[in-house]
Amino acid sequence: MSILAERDRLVLAPDGTEARYGHDWTVLRGTVVSFGYGHRRLAGSRHDRCVPAECPHVPRADMTVDATVHYRNPHNDSRMRKLTGLDDEVLEHVLATPGVVGSIDAAVAFANGLLREVANKKLKQVRLAVGCVGGRHRSVAMAEEIAHRLWTRHGVTFDVMHLDVKRDLLPSGIQS
Repeated sequence: MSILAERDRLVLAPDGTEARYGHDWTVLRGTVVSFGYGHRRLAGSRHDRCVPAECPHVPRADMTVDATVHYRNPHNDSRMRKLTGLDDEVLEHVLATPGVVGSIDAAVAFANGLLREVANKKLKQVRLAVGCVGGRHRSVAMAEEIAHRLWTRHGVTFDVMHLDVKRDLLPSGIQS
């Protein structure tokens, strides 16, 4: 059975770009967004030397995880290039990459702590973002796993949005 099929995941968009982990909107809730820095660079925006909260091309978030440098890129494996982080093979590959699980755990701890301790008392929501170069592999897999862990370990309902998962592959000069 598929890793994603075994999860308590409700697909919200027919094309698979949005999902919810959790049964309903609980008091504590949040959103995790995956995206590709490379698509923003092609649109004429720069992502280097800027603080994510101040960059118009990076989704606004309470925490942004940059997966462009330290983690193996499934795009470099021809068997996974046209797949996405929603496919089991890519998800397993990303989760087996050294450092990824630690970053996921840190994001989960941050979101859970923020929700329970300091989040806006009226809204009680947190927004996380995960970016990789193309927004199809590493960021998607990590966003899915973050939302899954927040729901299964902490009972926090999280929506997942994948901004670039359906976009065309980037030219090879942009991928890293």
